[in-house]
Amino acid sequence: WTGEGGDVFNITRAGNVGIGTINPAAASLLNIVGGALAVNSSPQRADAAIHVTASFGGFDRLLQMSPTEVSKPGLNLLASRAAGGQENWWAWGVTVDNNWRIQAGASFSDQNGLTITGTGNVGIGTENPSQQLTITGGIGFANQNAADKKLYSPKDGVLEWMTQDGAGEHGFAVSHQGEQRVYLNTKGNSYLNGGNVGIGTTDPHQEKLYVKGSIKSPMWNIYQLFDCHPGPLPTLGLTSVEFTTGGGTLLIIASGSGWSPSPNTKIGMDIQIDGSRIGEVVTLTTERGSHKAFICNPLVKGGIAAGSHTVTLVPKTGTNTELDDWFNVTVLEFPFIMPRTFIFPGAVPI
Repeated sequence: WTGEGGDVFNITRAGNVGIGTINPAAASLLNIVGGALAVNSSPQRADAAIHVTASFGGFDRLLQMSPTEVSKPGLNLLASRAAGGQENWWAWGVTVDNNWRIQAGASFSDQNGLTITGTGNVGIGTENPSQQLTITGGIGFANQNAADKKLYSPKDGVLEWMTQDGAGEHGFAVSHQGEQRVYLNTKGNSYLNGGNVGIGTTDPHQEKLYVKGSIKSPMWNIYQLFDCHPGPLPTLGLTSVEFTTGGGTLLIIASGSGWSPSPNTKIGMDIQIDGSRIGEVVTLTTERGSHKAFICNPLVKGGIAAGSHTVTLVPKTGTNTELDDWFNVTVLEFPFIMPRTFIFPGAVPI
């Protein structure tokens, strides 16, 4: 059939139908040239090559396709052509286990792509998502240079946030109403700003840090340097063996005894660490030649360097010691950093 404008409709002897052409392509049972295919319940303009606005068959379906074979795509789209003419295809359809898949290529050849199971689980890079969202690989954030930073699972049971040296920050944060409250930094300072922390317990008892169990630290030490060591003290002092610290804060507890040939005299000994005086333990004797115990005076030494140290007991001027006098020194190290000079109210700085 022809019209005033040319060929309108043609059926070849092979059964091919041409609309708008007298030469329908051999592989096309229906070949439409110069127009679109519109499916509707009344005449309507076609706004696309195939424009469907009404359903038929009694199931309210606009389009229904079935794969030709098991796990074959129900739809292949030619997305584009490369500069060299290579065709870039996408495959869409349902697999044999009723999973909807979308992936690059003309067939379902591997696990790459997007999978939606019949139960609603979504898989990216996997064809068997076991969770509502399962990802093979990592999650990147494009607005922050996603190529070298990602959230992923490198091992079974491990969730890891990966950064690298070129990143502006190297941390992970938890915020509350826009304010970062927890910040973990692998190359800088970390902090917890808000809330109480319990280790080994779910109830920190309103304390900023509550530990239920033991704490081990290279800064947590105790040394008994002198234990009822008999006198006399040498004039230049009695030096202990070396002890090792981790760089924390020291509490030195020293005691001893001595006598003076004169009444109403202050007697005692200076306490030195590595040859430097840090304090004294003394007493006032009102009796000539009577042995008196020095009043115990715990001394705090902050800011000490990590490493080996010694304690020396040096008798004060006018103090005499003999074999009948005894001397004790205990050093405790705490894993806290305090100022080098620690002063109690009313105390004399050392």
